[in-house]
This record gives sequence, structure tokens and C-alpha cells, in this order.
Amino acid sequence: MSDPASHQDPQASEPINEEKLLTLGKLARGIAHDLKNLLAGVQGNTELALREFKNENLARKALANVMLASRSAHELVEQISAYSRHDNIPHKVLDLRETIAHVERLLEGFVSPAVTLTVELPPKPVCVKANASQMQQLVMNLCQNGLQALGDKGGRLCISLGCDAARQKALLKVSDSGPGISSDILPRIFDPYFTTKELGMGTGLGLAVVQKIVQDCGGEIQATSQPDIETTFSIELPRSLETPVPEAPMPTPEDYPQEKKAILLVDDEPIMRGLGMDILHTLGYRVSVAENGSEALDMVKRHPDYFDLVLSDSKMPEMSGPELAEQLYAVRPGLPFILVTAFNDSGTEARLKEFGVTEIVQKPFLIENLARALSNALNRVGKGS
Repeated sequence: MSDPASHQDPQASEPINEEKLLTLGKLARGIAHDLKNLLAGVQGNTELALREFKNENLARKALANVMLASRSAHELVEQISAYSRHDNIPHKVLDLRETIAHVERLLEGFVSPAVTLTVELPPKPVCVKANASQMQQLVMNLCQNGLQALGDKGGRLCISLGCDAARQKALLKVSDSGPGISSDILPRIFDPYFTTKELGMGTGLGLAVVQKIVQDCGGEIQATSQPDIETTFSIELPRSLETPVPEAPMPTPEDYPQEKKAILLVDDEPIMRGLGMDILHTLGYRVSVAENGSEALDMVKRHPDYFDLVLSDSKMPEMSGPELAEQLYAVRPGLPFILVTAFNDSGTEARLKEFGVTEIVQKPFLIENLARALSNALNRVGKGS
């Protein structure tokens, strides 16, 4: 008599596996959220100090290193959350030439003199619909992968961009002249957590995240390798014939109103609340603070005409940022509301706009990005829109 266990439906265990994966996904999102809060405090305080220092060279160098470390940690968190998320990250029309040019500027700081970096860009725009930060992450991950393959010996790293007009595809290639990838390993390089690197040299998520970003954009990625000659990652993305919307210019001191605007800052985290106050003061605003949504709602009800804008964290106990926006919309329609969040998707953004959320700022943010969001929100009110 045969063992009944040997005839079990192999699909019977799938719901359990899916449930485990969903639980791990939620756990990863929770960890990423908490880490982003901490990183926002490190990054924001460091950037603020750097803006205030004048000639203290050693202090500036140390703070710059802290800033670099926090940004690197942020990139790691982004890789974890990017692979675990199931929401729809907002996409917009991008010119990939600008994405690659941005990554090239970042690479200039740490590419070894032994490495020859070549960037080949076409004269005309090559546009796709994607998320700007994810596309930068994609190109940077592939470049970092190539640089690690080259190692101390150096060699060639090439980024090339083109298009297939007949098939309406954008073509992106990143290649290096490193030792290559063996044929037995090549089929597994996009598997999550698979890595041949030494402990501490990689998470095994880099290429898995790259593949997921490409797939989320409706594209395809392939890797080819000739040992000791060249390894090439080739990406095809659907090309967009739309024109990118130019980003609003950075606000200048002349853009700020002569009369200081009153901002209500809402955050349950003391570190972020203190940091927010300091940043807003340096940007020339009057600041009031609330520790939660209920307190903020009460303050606006008691002084409905005092505040010019509300700047609120998204995830808070008792009343979340989106719930606060909805409540405030009923009390004072048209009051500019900026939501600061670690996670965002296009569906959520569309719903938030209905309740008067004027701008969404991703956490951790650069001060210049927050300044732009504040300026945009207040200018819309000033123009009567």
C-alpha cells in the first residue's frame, strides 16, 4: 500500500506559502517604515547642520559621511520595500537620458581611476512611463553590480541608451568587461537573495529588484555573459510618445512671501517633530506643532483662519494623516495639506487628492524637496486654484 503523503497535491501547500510570503511582505514593510523614520531623522539633521556650517571643514566632512551613510541605508531599505510591495507605485513620463545623466553624476564620486566609464546617449529624448526614483535605482544597481565585478583590476563600464522606433521600445544596456558570469549561475542571478558575493558585500536583492522594476513597467530584461570578455544586461521598455512634464523650479528666497506663513506640523515621533520645526524655521515659516491628528484637528477648529498649511506625517496612532486630511477638508476646504509618507502608490494618491491633499513628500526627504512642495502648495492657493 502506497504512502498517502506521497500522493498529496503539490498545490495544497501553495496557500500556506502565499500566506507566509504575505506575512513576510508586511513585516518587511513595517521594518522599512521604521527604518525610514530613523533615517529621515539622521539625514534631515545632517543636511540641516551642513547648511548652517561655514568653515568647520572637519565637521562638514564628518557630517557629509553621515549623510552618505544614511543615503546608502535608505537605498538598501528601498530595495527591501521595492521587492515586498504589492501596491502601484506612481509612474510618470521620464526621459531616460536625464535618469542616466543623474546616475553618471553620482558615479563620478566613487568610480575608480582604473575604470573607464562610457555613457552613450542619443541626441533626442527616449521617454518611458516609470517611477523616477526606481529608474535611477535600476541603473545604479546595474552599474554597482558591474563595478563590483571589475574590482580593483578595473576595466570598462558602459551605459548605452537607444530606441527601436519600429517596435516603440526603449533600449537600455549596461555592460562591463569583468570576469563574467558562469553558465550554471546565469539562470539564477535574478532569484531573490541569490548572491555569489562574500558576506557583507551584497544582499542578493539588487538584480531581483531590477527585474521587478522592469516588469512593473511592462518591460523585459536579459543578461548575457562571455567569460573574461563582457557581461551585458539588456532592458527593453515600452516607449512613450508623450512629453515629460518639467519639474517645478527650486524656490528661491524671493519666492517666499514677505509675511511669514503659519505651518501646522503634525507628527507623533518626537525626533521628526523637532527636526521638522528646525527645518521649517530655517525656511522662514512660523511653526505650530501637534503630536497627533486629533490634536491638530482641534487646533484648526479653534483657529480656523490662522494656519496657511498643514504638514502631516501619514502613519500615526489614533488618526492617520489621510484621515486628518479628510476631517480638515470638512472643517476648512482648501487648506493646503502636505502628506509625508514612507510608502505611496498611484491609487492612494488619487484618493488623497479628493480630500484636499495638495502635495505628497516621500520619506526620507531632502530639504530642497520639502521646500519645493511647500512653495508649490502655497503658490496654488495664492493663484486661487
